[in-house]
Amino acid sequence: MKRALFALFLLGLPVPILGQPVSVNVASLLADPARYDGQKVSIEAEAIGDRLHAKHGTWVNFLDTTAAVGCFFPTSLAKDIRHLGGYELKGDVFRVTGVFHASCPKHGGELDIHADRLELLQEGRPTPHPISRAKVALAAGLSLASALLGFEISRGRTKGV
Repeated sequence: MKRALFALFLLGLPVPILGQPVSVNVASLLADPARYDGQKVSIEAEAIGDRLHAKHGTWVNFLDTTAAVGCFFPTSLAKDIRHLGGYELKGDVFRVTGVFHASCPKHGGELDIHADRLELLQEGRPTPHPISRAKVALAAGLSLASALLGFEISRGRTKGV
């Protein structure tokens, strides 16, 4: 048995030893979903978008540095997600652990993770988007130039009439 586990380890196959989840990034899940199908996986990702409440749970998308994946989990865990990422806010970053499904039979064949654990790694925060003074000056200059050019063109057309 030890030799078989060691051989699988050497082949690079993810083998959950003693029920431990396979730590993986979302791009790997998307690139080779059959490899992880039905396995307990763990991703570290930012909660983004909106919560989608369903009859038996809640959906939230999680984005790591590579891609995003939908996660379905008991609604009782939804209270742990305080900040969902978007343009003005960096969402809470979690370690999400659950069973990965390449084609979930409960959710219309969608690729998803049925999460049973959310561990907060970093709380969300506002993401400021300061306006560059140089860009404002450039926009004002181009607007003025456009207005002057339009005025000159219209003045030239009315002279000939």
